[in-house]
Amino acid sequence: MPMGTVSPGDVIRSTDHNSIVNAISGAAGETLTVFYKGADIASANALTIPDTGNYFDVTGTTNITSLSALPEGTVIKIHFDGALTIVHDAANLILSGGVSYLTVAGDEFEFISYGSGTWRETNRSLS
Repeated sequence: MPMGTVSPGDVIRSTDHNSIVNAISGAAGETLTVFYKGADIASANALTIPDTGNYFDVTGTTNITSLSALPEGTVIKIHFDGALTIVHDAANLILSGGVSYLTVAGDEFEFISYGSGTWRETNRSLS
């Protein structure tokens, strides 16, 4: 992948996740998150997040009460294909506003792992 300038909002496509990461660098002090599409995940109370990507479609309607543990600092984005409730829990699934949320198809949530199965919502984009 050729080196170049990347601006906010640019879309970069590649089947090789490492080539994207190696080709991009943010300006000093900026943080860049590259999302790589992983396999779809069937909804479950305890949602298992694979380590094969960081952007996932969640299918099904089972409410989510927790996310599986991934290393501290891991960032994920979840796209919901249907309606389900993400249940706020101040100890392990911390949602903005401290309240549970009923998703609709197309909603997207970003989370950061605090390690040991604790996740905090950092952004949401509603359909």
